[in-house]
Parts: sequence; structure tokens; C-alpha cells
Amino acid sequence: MQKKWIFASAVVLAAASAMPWFVGYLTEQQWQAATQEINRSQPFIQVDSEQYQRGFLGSDLQGSLVILNPETGESQQIAYRARITHGIIGSLMNFEPKDGWSPDNADWFHGEQPKLTLESRLWGSATLEFRAPAMDLISADSGESLTSSGGMARLSIRDAGSTAEALLKWPSLTLSGPDMNVRISDVYMRQNMAYLRDGIWTGNGEMRIASTRVEPAGQPAVLLQGLSVSGSSEASSNRERVSSSGKIRLEKVRWQGESYGPHQLTMTLDRLDVDSWSRLSESI
Repeated sequence: MQKKWIFASAVVLAAASAMPWFVGYLTEQQWQAATQEINRSQPFIQVDSEQYQRGFLGSDLQGSLVILNPETGESQQIAYRARITHGIIGSLMNFEPKDGWSPDNADWFHGEQPKLTLESRLWGSATLEFRAPAMDLISADSGESLTSSGGMARLSIRDAGSTAEALLKWPSLTLSGPDMNVRISDVYMRQNMAYLRDGIWTGNGEMRIASTRVEPAGQPAVLLQGLSVSGSSEASSNRERVSSSGKIRLEKVRWQGESYGPHQLTMTLDRLDVDSWSRLSESI
């Protein structure tokens, strides 16, 4: 009996020891499939994996991200690299630009660097998360500046890509320039989505901005307080129809000592044909 337990323990130990290799192999396959789907589904962002060196406990990835401007046709290429750590049930990918988060002779983040990670699991779920520290960016050419408190953005994908959850939290953001200053406070966004078909998603979500202050040069400042956007959609009639509703609400507008509000706009779409709505969305 004791020999059987020893043998079973040895089998389990051997299987556990081999899991990182299997996880690494599966992670590479999932990454290639995900990038192909991203490139196929839209033309504005293309992901290229130039070099994928897979090891036993970890891998190294190098590639480039090409962003296309649809108005001008111009593109911008950003080279990236990632260190991948293999576990027993999933992998953790740490991304960073190949030339660093800040350009030469600049320290946008005061020593602390942003963190972009992709955590995947064997059963097909993945979480992409970006965390940014406080940032100060100043352009010597234009005199414009960007100051950020830092924040986080997260996208969780489950069920082999058929459901997704997005979350964004950003306490403050300030844009300053010769012509205008803009200050945004307490940005919060969440979105739950489920794929229906033909590019149509259902779900619900909301976005809230506590205040936005716009100060044009030589003009009175405009303050927007309590801006919120919410919406939901659901399928019916055996997933052949989809209904959607949305609401935009602004609590107050302050300008030249006066206050206006609240303001609200509501939109409802009831029992749209899914195929027709898909064709319209694609044409738009």
C-alpha cells in the first residue's frame, strides 16, 4: 500500500513539474490566435510578434504595435517586449516599450514606471491590466503639458472571448496649453459585455466624471459637474432581436456665476432585428 502511495506521489510530482512547459506551449498558441483575431477584426491596430522565444519556466517576446490614423492614413509603430512567466495553471506577461516608457532625457513618471500585464489561464480566461503612476509631461515645442494622478484600467475576458468586463479608475487629469486648460476629476467606467453574433454585444455599463473644468484663454471658465453615461442591451426572441437603452445626465453647468441643470438625454431602441442592425453597424 505504501509503495502505491509513493508511486502516485511521484506521478503527481512529475505532472506538476511538466506543467510549466505545457502552460508555456499553450500560452504561445493562445497569444498567436489572439493577435491574429485582433488584426483580422479591425484595421486600426495591428499587432506583430516578431520573435517568441519559449523556455521551460518563462519566455521572451518581442514585436511591434502599428497604429493607423484613419483620417490621414499615417501609421505609427511602437516596438515592445515582454517577459513571460509560466505557472501551473497560467502565465503572466509583463509588457513594456522597447525604448522604455519615457523618451531619452525625460522622466515622465519620476522614477516609478507604469505596469502593463496580461494574465492568462488554461481554460481560456485572460486579464489585461494597466497601472500608471503619477505623470508630468511637458512639450518644450508647444508649451503644452499633461499632468496625471495615475490610475488603472483593466479588461477581463472569459469564456474563450465571449464575455468581457472592463474597468477604469482615474482620479485626476489636467491638460494645459497656451489656448486652453482642461481639468478632469474622478473618472470611473465599468462595462460588462457578452457576445451575441456578427459584431453585436449585449450587456450594461456606466461612466461617471465628477467634474470637468474648461478654461479657454481670455474667456470665462466652464464647469461641468456630475456627468454620467449609462446603458444596457439585451437579446430576445431566440437571440434574433436586441433592445438597447442609454442615458446621458449632467447635474450642473456653471458659467459666469450662473448654474444650469440638471440635463438628461435618454435613448431607447426596442426589438431591433440583429442581422439588420449588424449590417448597419458594419456600414457605419
